Amino acid sequence: MAAAARRRHGALLCALVAMSLQAVPILWAVGAVEALQTPWAVAGVGAAALAGVFANAAWLFQKLEYAPSWMGCFFVVVLWSALVDLVLAGAVVGYTDVGRFYYEAGEEYFKSAWGFWALFWDGTFHYALQLYLAYACFAGRPRAAPGLLWAGSVVNSMPVLLLGAATGVFSPDIKPATALNAPYIIAPIAIAVALSREALRAEPEKEKKKTAAAQ
Repeated sequence: MAAAARRRHGALLCALVAMSLQAVPILWAVGAVEALQTPWAVAGVGAAALAGVFANAAWLFQKLEYAPSWMGCFFVVVLWSALVDLVLAGAVVGYTDVGRFYYEAGEEYFKSAWGFWALFWDGTFHYALQLYLAYACFAGRPRAAPGLLWAGSVVNSMPVLLLGAATGVFSPDIKPATALNAPYIIAPIAIAVALSREALRAEPEKEKKKTAAAQ
């Protein structure tokens, strides 16, 4: 049983990483089709991709026989977008041409110093946290502490990004793709509240177990 559970959880981790890696060919494909490189087309493709990743996650984990989890599916979506951000950060500093179109048709303020570091932070620190949190949501592992850490990090990084976009040198030319940041504004607060309530509900059970063990 233990070996079967390890194989199942290993398959879950592989599926999560594989789903995030889909970001690279999608960025490459959009960059190869000039008609998709207009501001509204980029925003539309981005929104469709996010919805598609969410739906794909729900279908896949049902096939793997994990209990449905809207929070788990959300973390798969932001895991995917974190890899997008890591590729975009590489494009800013010239490591790759993949995703370069996004600065002209999407969020031009990512070319700034604070924009680059927001991308890099999301593509590294947030990626690691979101990978664990997506795994924890489906595998039933503890998630309150890392989830609150993630929510706090996102809530603190988004004002820097969005206020910089609204007031910086690129503010006259904000494009529709900026609206794709909306989930990062609403979801961290909702998830922090949900995880806090979850931790409070679990506290009496922990006390009961401690009392029973002491007896």
